[in-house]
Amino acid sequence: MLSENSRKEWTRKIEAGVSLWCAPRCVREDKELVLLAVTKDGSNLEYASDELKNDIDVVSVAISQSLDNLKYADNNLQSLIIFKGIKAVMESRKLSDLENSCFDDEVYYLKDIDKQGDKKIK
Repeated sequence: MLSENSRKEWTRKIEAGVSLWCAPRCVREDKELVLLAVTKDGSNLEYASDELKNDIDVVSVAISQSLDNLKYADNNLQSLIIFKGIKAVMESRKLSDLENSCFDDEVYYLKDIDKQGDKKIK
């Protein structure tokens, strides 16, 4: 548990750009401070506690800056976010929006699944 003085000190440090990599465990376990840190730099998710790497609020802030930060999230939450994203794309039928992305092979695979009708992402 952080004292009020420690919380203020770490709030100032994080606002100044100090990374969570040098923070003590009690800071990495504090949701408010971790949210502040990932708001400043989403890659701070890498140094958050395991519990907060599985927190949708914290992970959402991190991946809103860069989807690359998803790699720091809990594996189960990664899978859920990816699954929900694919489901949303399939439901909106906007796969053409992704054709020019770096995921071309996966997009064509998803198109094939959709056309075959035997496998639907639900």
